[in-house]
Order: sequence, then structure tokens, then C-alpha cells
Amino acid sequence: MEERINAILNLLPKYNCKACGYKRCDLFAEALLKGENIEKCPFLIREDFKENLNKI
Repeated sequence: MEERINAILNLLPKYNCKACGYKRCDLFAEALLKGENIEKCPFLIREDFKENLNKI
């Protein structure tokens, strides 16, 4: 599971901004594996990260 979390984490912005409701991006990555809504990360919808959003 740790490997899958890290794979997702590498695609996240890693700002640890808490906008998604999680304290850190790694916790959000873990939640994504459990079915959390990817759109909770406001940065992934930006053009800069759109390619990463598609990979996740």
C-alpha cells in the first residue's frame, strides 16, 4: 500500500495546504486509495497539474 500511496503522492502538488481537508498530501493520497474524491484538491484542476490528474 505504501508504494501506491507514494505513486499518487508523486503526482500531487505536495503543497500540504490542507485545502482538501487533510493535514498533508500523503494523507490525501492514502484517502484517494480508499475512494476519496480527487476533486477535493483544488490544484489538480489547474492547467499545471491536469496531466497528473489524468494519471491519478
